[in-house]
Amino acid sequence: MRNSIITLLTDFGIKDPYVASMKGVILNINPQCTLIDITHHVNPHDFQEGAFLLAKTYSYFLKGQSILLWWIQGRGARKPILLVTQNYLFVGPDNGLFTLVAKRERVKEVIDLTNKKYFLPRSAPRSMDGISLPR
Repeated sequence: MRNSIITLLTDFGIKDPYVASMKGVILNINPQCTLIDITHHVNPHDFQEGAFLLAKTYSYFLKGQSILLWWIQGRGARKPILLVTQNYLFVGPDNGLFTLVAKRERVKEVIDLTNKKYFLPRSAPRSMDGISLPR
């Protein structure tokens, strides 16, 4: 999926470097992808709002060529999953975010994303070049 579309929906906001950092990581992995921001203003930790926005938007993107990255963490850490449907790939936390999609799409597989070689080092999001970022 070198020329894939990756859509982004988060509760990160845009007052800090987290969205830009996430985009930088994605583009370092696949510089040919197209990044589309749905929104980064979901109410903090509100996976139900995220699920609603996901359900309202995902079907407008190209089937078979879209990776939909939705990251609404919710309270407490949740393991990341890949939801594979007949038409799309969804990546996000296992916190109910994909409930409405799973009712509409034929789910082929749910994969726990646990292989550490695909994760940034734990300290990466909190510091850049020795500069500590506020949390």
